[in-house]
Amino acid sequence: MSQTKKGILKRPPPAPKPFFSFTRDVLSISRLLGPGSTPNPLNADGELVLKRAHFILPDIRVVYPISSDTAPSSTTQSESRLEIDAAERLRRETEQQQAWTAARVEALYRDICKIRDERVDPTIAAQIRAGVAAPKILDLTRMRMTFDIASALADLLALDWGLQRLILSDCDLDDLTLKPILHAILIPDSLAHLALANNKRLRFSAFKMISTFLGKAHALEFIDLSMNVMDKRAVEAILAVLPPAPPAPPPPIATPRMSRTPSIASIDSAASAVVFSNPFDEGTTIRPTIDTSVPRRFPTTVRLDVPQGIYIISTRVGFKYRSSP
Repeated sequence: MSQTKKGILKRPPPAPKPFFSFTRDVLSISRLLGPGSTPNPLNADGELVLKRAHFILPDIRVVYPISSDTAPSSTTQSESRLEIDAAERLRRETEQQQAWTAARVEALYRDICKIRDERVDPTIAAQIRAGVAAPKILDLTRMRMTFDIASALADLLALDWGLQRLILSDCDLDDLTLKPILHAILIPDSLAHLALANNKRLRFSAFKMISTFLGKAHALEFIDLSMNVMDKRAVEAILAVLPPAPPAPPPPIATPRMSRTPSIASIDSAASAVVFSNPFDEGTTIRPTIDTSVPRRFPTTVRLDVPQGIYIISTRVGFKYRSSP
């Protein structure tokens, strides 16, 4: 019995099938699997019918307990909540006011300079540690402000630590050094007084930034721009954002000045209304008359026509009479 000899060479790999043959094989397999693998049927509108899925979830709910003492919307509970909110607000404001001290502000400035790899300016540090509390006024007059110093100062001004007045008069400011300072002041928006006087290097672009700053600063009450070189365009840019001046109050109405010395007519009319009774003669009525021959000065002399034996003296306080001996 003879056996067929096998060659020692390997058979070549089969040729790759084209893509369409692979798709045909898949479709043939899906036909063999039966109708269970057919795609979802379409409804009357031609849309796919979605299958419904049911999930069993645990009971999820959050229960807020209600106190039996007071109803949720009672007046007592609302008042107590308002008192708690007011006490918490007062506590936060008090802590914020007491938190910023001069030492803490100076430490913050030194950290800013360290991060920026800049030298700590001795003038700014001395102004900060001038008092125990955080300074309300920062006076940097006649300090040459470079861009690096202005950038470190801007980082410090970006925090609200109670500064109310910033004086940068005669600091050689220009457009480049002024921009970060104005931007930093707008972040807390708590500065009330800003002095930028006698900075000759400020040009129209700087005043344009100042006008934009004035339009956005709500807490600012005073700004000093004196002794600066301002052309017509700079003045118009500043005036464009300022509110109109209030109307002038009307002039006071001139009222006639009342004389302290009464006139003869007024005294005569007042005297004619006074009626005196003679205590010594029943039924006799006494009416005062004015003696115009006497100069009008106080106390005014009033002569009364009375029976003999009685005379009356008048003073500024009132009338009095007495009988002659």
